[in-house]
Amino acid sequence: MPQLTRHTKLLRQMRNRPFLIAVKDKRGVQPLAASKAAPPAESTDIMDSEVLERSQEYRLEYAYNISLVDDAMLQKMFNPWSCPEVSLEPFYENLGSSWIKKQVTEKSQPQGTLQTSSRAKRLQRLICERAPMLIEAYQRDRTTKVLRTSQWLVTALAVREVGQIFVQRTFAPTQDVKIEPTTACLYRQNAARTSYSANASSDGWYLLIAGPDHSMYDVATCLCKLLFAKSQLNDALLLESLLVSSLADLERKGFPVDRVRNLATTFTPSVPPPSSTKPPPTPSLHPGTTTTSSISAPPSAQERLPNYQEAMGKS
Repeated sequence: MPQLTRHTKLLRQMRNRPFLIAVKDKRGVQPLAASKAAPPAESTDIMDSEVLERSQEYRLEYAYNISLVDDAMLQKMFNPWSCPEVSLEPFYENLGSSWIKKQVTEKSQPQGTLQTSSRAKRLQRLICERAPMLIEAYQRDRTTKVLRTSQWLVTALAVREVGQIFVQRTFAPTQDVKIEPTTACLYRQNAARTSYSANASSDGWYLLIAGPDHSMYDVATCLCKLLFAKSQLNDALLLESLLVSSLADLERKGFPVDRVRNLATTFTPSVPPPSSTKPPPTPSLHPGTTTTSSISAPPSAQERLPNYQEAMGKS
């Protein structure tokens, strides 16, 4: 690419022609052929009489119509035309392709009373206990840019519970909108807007969980957004494993459990009191509706949460 920068006319033509190879999943469900032998009774690979057929399709596209994948979940959700090889991503980016995280806008809607529940406290302690392991493996891996330290997780992240959470994602190139329930989301306290900013961490975040059966995978996905510049499916799966496995299991797998025990610290949330105790109304989010009102201060344990736009990309 450095050699091409001298050829401005050629670069302009490359940016304005559909000559880059793009790939996307081609998905469909087809009946299982009658001639195929039935799977063994203990197999769960094929359900009922259908199999999910997945293949890939290719075509030549403009660079600006191709997404670069820095979030595997978003790629799976919107299935855009993407770069076929990781090694080609810098080349595609120089010609005008964009990272999918920058193309997707997220708006989260927590509903119900914000609580420092026993479940929230247990998850808080668990994250603090496992924080060194959550970070250490990636600090040794130069291919993954780590944005924060384990000490940051202990001092700047507070866990709270709400009744339920919906998340709305909009893919800008096609305006495709997906609204679905989730069991965890992030909210960044905006100290600049509050009267207690002198006592608040300017980098403080809430991790909100919903319901008794919150998914550790959802929690791990939120942590990936906070910790890494780019994350893939395997990153969330690894963090989920670190959170749900016992220390004995992790020790058998080779994780530095002794170091975790030595570095364990007591968490003291640095969440300041709210500027007002009067709770605002809580509108509900339904498919097809978008709400954008914001919180002026982190709420107390008995306040109602209004709508807010999740502040990803501002860390």
